[in-house]
Amino acid sequence: MIHVTCIAHALHRVAEFIRGRFQNIDCWVSNLKNIFMKAPFRVEIFNKFAPGIPLSPKPVITRWGTWLSAVLYSNELLKTLETILSHFDEDVISINLCKSISSSDSFKNYLLFLLITDFWLTILRNYKIKMFC
Repeated sequence: MIHVTCIAHALHRVAEFIRGRFQNIDCWVSNLKNIFMKAPFRVEIFNKFAPGIPLSPKPVITRWGTWLSAVLYSNELLKTLETILSHFDEDVISINLCKSISSSDSFKNYLLFLLITDFWLTILRNYKIKMFC
């Protein structure tokens, strides 16, 4: 018996490998999710500074591609997110972590690198659409 990994599983494993290698970005994504979860006041501030822009996608490790979607969202709206975070005066661990991570140059470089890997997510989405249509 020969075992052949389907391409979707292979791409998911690549995405998981990438997530494991970029721990600062993984910490940013998970803490950004926590900042706005069950916090209507923070969501109100977000909507004030970014009207018409949806909140960050909620990464779920068991859902393929959601982590990379959240990374791409962060890359696209990094300046806006930093501005919003600067308006939070609360002494909350997740807010402080996101502020310190976003101020590092390596974080911004890693985000740009992951932008290049966006094609993995595109391939995965296209494959899933073709597979189920």
